[in-house]
Amino acid sequence: MAHSPRFEDSLGASGASSLDYQTNGEQWYGRQTFSVGDRDWGVRVSYGHRTGSDYQSGSGIDIPSSYNSRDLDLAFGWDFDEDRSVEVHYLRLDQTGVELAGQAFDLDFLTTDGVEITLKDRSIEWADELEVETWYNQTRLAGSAQTPAKRRTFPFLNVRQYVGFTNVETQSTGARLAATWELDDDRRLSAGTDFRFVRQELDEYGSGRAGFSKFTNADSPIPRSFSANPGLFAEIKDESIEDLRLTAGVRADIVATEVTDTAARMRFLGNANPQSSLAGILGTGDFDQTFGLWSMYLNAEYAFDEVWTLYAGAGHGQRAPSLTELYAAQPFMFLLQNGLNTVTGDPRLNPERRWQIDLGTGYDDGRLHTRANVFHAWVLDAITFENIGVVPGPPNGQIEQVNLKYVNTDLATLVGFEASADYDVNHVGRTLQHYELRARHRSLTQRALPDDSGLRSDS
Repeated sequence: MAHSPRFEDSLGASGASSLDYQTNGEQWYGRQTFSVGDRDWGVRVSYGHRTGSDYQSGSGIDIPSSYNSRDLDLAFGWDFDEDRSVEVHYLRLDQTGVELAGQAFDLDFLTTDGVEITLKDRSIEWADELEVETWYNQTRLAGSAQTPAKRRTFPFLNVRQYVGFTNVETQSTGARLAATWELDDDRRLSAGTDFRFVRQELDEYGSGRAGFSKFTNADSPIPRSFSANPGLFAEIKDESIEDLRLTAGVRADIVATEVTDTAARMRFLGNANPQSSLAGILGTGDFDQTFGLWSMYLNAEYAFDEVWTLYAGAGHGQRAPSLTELYAAQPFMFLLQNGLNTVTGDPRLNPERRWQIDLGTGYDDGRLHTRANVFHAWVLDAITFENIGVVPGPPNGQIEQVNLKYVNTDLATLVGFEASADYDVNHVGRTLQHYELRARHRSLTQRALPDDSGLRSDS
């Protein structure tokens, strides 16, 4: 979130108005910002409004993508003295009538409320600086699959006589405490702890026909569940060796997940006839999971001379499966290019583990600044998809829907490079002109685990 304003001399105020229009899709965006404050406090109020209708692709096809979006941004900051300050932010997002061309459901409404509070204190005795941060975010949305534009985009929905509604509620909250010590002129240590708590729930009610069987108000949910994640972290920066700058960090986490929905609501789920329980769909009734995670990294910068610098780094990181990857019970998620996809989770997934190395060099003579970097990463237990079934459609039995399941694979590798260069045309005094050239290439190879359908995903 942007910092609250300050005015150097005395009490002051400022404002800004902007209006943007794009002809394709008749997209309007207006914003008004007002700020007031002094040297030790400030307040900002900002409101934005966006509207748009269907836009036209390069081939002349109308893409259903209308929307109405409003956001309010409030910020307040107060410096108690030179060493202590507080920042408070509030964000409100309110959307209606949002058409999502590549998804099963459009949004009837979506609202988000977010609050963030940050305290900084450099007057404490046991550390040079202490930062305490806490936040809360709640999002609610509801949508449907009945708009005419949606049916034109996915005519298979009419073939199945599908009528669907979805609603989602999710909360994210947590806190972070970090302290910093200036060990000496060349070394700086930061350490702390944080806690993240996520709760989410998705209900997807559908009615229609699957072959000769009908289903009515069948729920394909991500059940009410939560994830709790306490963690510890530390980082040290060392410049005590001439021409060499080292940065090292380490982190440890525990992630615990649990389904909190009632057993009665999880008894009859899905569009199949007969329906199945959550345990039957996921393949296990052991929903509660705990993951122990760790990560570490080391980065180095070595200056050969006044213009050339060598960069090197290595690290290992881990990610626990999300609540969706663990507990999704066949909702529409449209994750592959063919569009119609349902997804099934698996509570037995392993965390993703990634090893990566980086090597690069930079040149800077004051006017020409260049940098090039290569990297290679190995992802163990990468979470990807397995094809567990397809649904053909008329008139020729072509595949209209692919049913996916989250699985782990060890066959994921990422490799690539980045390069950039810029040149200061006028180097006398303030730079008047600046030219920049950047190039980037990344390659991902990922093959899903073998299965009866022979699915492979290579990109």
